Amino acid sequence: MDCIHIPVMIREVCELFDVESGGNFVDCTVGLGGHAEAILSANPKSTLLGLDRDSSALDIAKKRLSRFGERVSLLKCNFKDVSFWKKELKDAPTGVLVDLGISSLQLEEGRGFSFKDPLSLDMRMDRSKGMTALEFVNKANQDEIASVLKEFGEVENSRKLAKEIVEYRKFKSIESGKELAQIVERISPKGKQDKIHPATKVFQALRIFVNEEIFNLDSFLKEVAKILASSGKIIVISYHSLEDRIVKRTFAELKKGCICPPKLPICGCGLKPLFSQISKNPLRPSLEEVLRNNSSRSAKLRYGVKV
Repeated sequence: MDCIHIPVMIREVCELFDVESGGNFVDCTVGLGGHAEAILSANPKSTLLGLDRDSSALDIAKKRLSRFGERVSLLKCNFKDVSFWKKELKDAPTGVLVDLGISSLQLEEGRGFSFKDPLSLDMRMDRSKGMTALEFVNKANQDEIASVLKEFGEVENSRKLAKEIVEYRKFKSIESGKELAQIVERISPKGKQDKIHPATKVFQALRIFVNEEIFNLDSFLKEVAKILASSGKIIVISYHSLEDRIVKRTFAELKKGCICPPKLPICGCGLKPLFSQISKNPLRPSLEEVLRNNSSRSAKLRYGVKV
């Protein structure tokens, strides 16, 4: 089955990377290959290393990008393992892209990412290892569930929902995304007209927790900054305020360098700025893009430029 996925903010990504001038790129979340295809198509000399934890996505990306031959290489791994994938690079990257969203492939039935999924509540990017969301919601205690919902989804009624989930489990196990979404809907305020489904933040929290998406995100960004070519750029597209705050703070630290107290006459930490420029405010998708691709509505793009 062909899976159609529209890459988010592709125009902004290509402009910031100046893809027509060429370069050596790393797509840390290559997914179905949308961003990678646009980058490689812009200049016949560009190269790209694509990373992903999802084997199914890599299979599709491999077919989609096959026409670029040896200019593209794909690797199954967690993009945060910089020491592993940087061995595949022949030259310092001029552009590194990280899109922290999920693809249409992962929203298909049987993966559990969607609150409409009647078949599963898996939510793992890499289905070969790790705990599933199904296991967590059926085995974790009330405090553990509430903590995950609050910390990773900023769910307002996290304790109330956690209690409802535990009470529900006394009668039967939760078996699918659709079933969990129905539990969320049952305790959501009636008559409140939200633009998003009441289960959106709940599923987001579980996905981030199960896949450890924000764990070590700051240290990953600092490692990538070290290996970037001079004047190279890193672009991060996030969809959650928690992710965006980490990116914003880390980019600011990389631009500042020294962490010594202001009153200290001489720098004692020895840290030098790695970024010469960062985005002051996040770039947002255009209204035209949001109307064409609703999943882009919460996207925030930030970038940093190596000294």
